[in-house]
Amino acid sequence: MTSLRTRLTRSAVLQVVLLGGVLFVVAQLLVRKSDEVLSEQIIDQAESHVETRLRGFFDPVTSLVATARKWSDEGLLPIDEPTRINAVIMPVMRRYPRISSAVFADDRGREHMILYRDGTWRVRLTRRDVWEDEVEWWTWSDDDPEVRRVRERLDYDPRKRPWFHNAMTCGEAEGWPGGCGPVAWTCLLYT
Repeated sequence: MTSLRTRLTRSAVLQVVLLGGVLFVVAQLLVRKSDEVLSEQIIDQAESHVETRLRGFFDPVTSLVATARKWSDEGLLPIDEPTRINAVIMPVMRRYPRISSAVFADDRGREHMILYRDGTWRVRLTRRDVWEDEVEWWTWSDDDPEVRRVRERLDYDPRKRPWFHNAMTCGEAEGWPGGCGPVAWTCLLYT
């Protein structure tokens, strides 16, 4: 027969082992919960940081596009006066290098696109109502301001482009198309 002392010792050891097991499980649950909370906090901070950086990139561009749209609505950027459009838009593009192109178009199929890359300016003029399937390219550089003009056949109609369709059909909200505000964003294309 086992003595009372042995039984009490075994019982105490068993209780200590059980208590240790319970504490271990509770500790593991607390660690797991802490990991989840910390992970959520890190993800939230990263998301906030990325959103702040994106706003820092897009907000000035959006503001400038809204301003250009207002200028256009007020007749300051007439589509039939490409030199005037260049005189207004090129300084903005120089000031904000993240803007590498600007496009203005109307429902007659007239378009004025300005591209700037590595010191070279290119303008594509489209006049579907006058030139049909021809466009005119103007090219010059910061180093050589003489404008070279070339006409070429190009079956291009700005009214059929996704950006034009989006800008014209996204509906009206607060005086701007489609609740997009002054800017109707489309997919970004990188070439």
